[in-house]
Amino acid sequence: MTSPAIDKAAGRVEHLLDSVIELRHKLALLHPLLPLEPVSRATPQGPASKALAVLRFALFGSCLQDLVKATLDQDPRAPSVAKIAPLLEDQFMYAELRKRFCDTYFAGAGANADVRAVLEALSLEEGGEPGQQFDQVVQRFRSDWAHLSQTPRMLACKTVRDKLLAHTELHFVHGSYRLLDVTPLGLQWTDLGPLTAQLQDCTTSLNLLIRSAGFDFEGLDRQLAAMSSAFWPERA
Repeated sequence: MTSPAIDKAAGRVEHLLDSVIELRHKLALLHPLLPLEPVSRATPQGPASKALAVLRFALFGSCLQDLVKATLDQDPRAPSVAKIAPLLEDQFMYAELRKRFCDTYFAGAGANADVRAVLEALSLEEGGEPGQQFDQVVQRFRSDWAHLSQTPRMLACKTVRDKLLAHTELHFVHGSYRLLDVTPLGLQWTDLGPLTAQLQDCTTSLNLLIRSAGFDFEGLDRQLAAMSSAFWPERA
């Protein structure tokens, strides 16, 4: 596999990582507004309650679209997990990425700090040669991706994105045309958090496998907590 193909894959993963970070910022602002109940477009009572509902649904819709786009988008040029994952099934790409991972691992004096930090987070630091650790991360990614791409909550998000947010699909119900009723999908307002965490896990693995790099998500957690508390002091 040629170097330009590796560089193209690395560029996609970098943009995927940026998308996840941006999504995390939006979720940090949305989280204090989320009720523990199913998603609904029901109109609340009172001006303030309605304003809060509008803000909540706008942020929720934006986060949901970003989540589905980064996870399942099938556009040929999309930096989504769905478009990047098949690259690991190409034997030549796999071999070249594995070699680059090993070279990066031993770059400089001792193991590369970024690689080591991610392996520690994945509980793969101890034992095994770098090539074996690469293989283990690939297997973990494949398992995580298979679960995320087929979980009913993720597919429910895609349905909402396709039929209510990105497009408006009407249904003839009891003599009138209505928007998609999202209640039967069983989607909860709080489902975006766990789904984004799974997307983050997949992205962390791809970033390590294809770019031989890590990202300080623990540091991001602290920054986002401070941002949310500063913006929503009454809900902190």
